[in-house]
Amino acid sequence: MELNEKISVICAVKNRINMLKFSINSWVAYKNIHEFIIVDWSSDDITHDEEEYFKKLDDRIKIIKVENEKYFNLSKSFNLAAKNASGDLLLKLDVDYILNPYYDFFETYNINKNEFLTGDWNGYEKNREVGFLLYLNGFLYVHKENFFKVEGYNENLRGYGYDDCDLYSRLESVAGLKRTYLDCDKIVIYHNPHEDNLRSKNYECKNIKLTHSRNYNFYSNKKL
Repeated sequence: MELNEKISVICAVKNRINMLKFSINSWVAYKNIHEFIIVDWSSDDITHDEEEYFKKLDDRIKIIKVENEKYFNLSKSFNLAAKNASGDLLLKLDVDYILNPYYDFFETYNINKNEFLTGDWNGYEKNREVGFLLYLNGFLYVHKENFFKVEGYNENLRGYGYDDCDLYSRLESVAGLKRTYLDCDKIVIYHNPHEDNLRSKNYECKNIKLTHSRNYNFYSNKKL
């Protein structure tokens, strides 16, 4: 990251307003973040009053409303958030990711245009059974031009699973970037643990194993 580069946080949400309220208060503490792009994918629980709450919380928060979508689509929603981001770097945060106030994320991590930073399914043994660190694979810090060089998230994937692995694979193989990982000894970010059913609650298919397997097969076949 260069001194004149701006950072855009991107997030997408459907019917998880309470979690968003909790998480975003940890995000807005970072005054060096340029903006927060939140895509509301036809939520039932984000009312006019809730929108006013975010406006009063921080004027860097921008909510993009998508109407009449019965089911959540992660790839489309995050791609939309990225398209509306004006920053040079994208910090992709899931709605249940908390930035630890005891660390400064941007003092700990600095990426150049030849790399991107993610979490890692395999690298976390600390609190693995609880999920504070395990479910950070969806975290991404990347230059926006590199994100769009590989056309962002794959919108052919449906339901829960492998949207992040598919993107990371293309950032490496197509864009030629080096993947770097969060250091689990410096917990600058963590995942707020919750029950598994929340992961698929807003998708058409509620069976996580089924969508995970289906998306894995799609991802694996594309890699061959």
